[in-house]
Amino acid sequence: MKTRSISFQSGISLVEVLVIISVLAVLVGIASIAPIGIRQGVTDAKLRSDVATINSAVASYIAFNGKLNGAGDAGEVLSKLKTCLLYTSPSPRDRG
Repeated sequence: MKTRSISFQSGISLVEVLVIISVLAVLVGIASIAPIGIRQGVTDAKLRSDVATINSAVASYIAFNGKLNGAGDAGEVLSKLKTCLLYTSPSPRDRG
């Protein structure tokens, strides 16, 4: 009677290596996309905070001093500020 010997080989097969590489690729893809959304959210929150601060400062000034350069509310002040910044900001060729 012939005896069968079962031999086990230790190591990782090619399929297992490919599965590990594909899982790592998916994780790297997810990790590289996540900071973009986080950064945009932080930028939006900072912008909302800055606008609220400007509106509050303008409202306080108008409450204590009346009008600010002929503007009676924060919206008018911001539109004048935007116009002023638009015409006074240097052009790209002036920056050097």
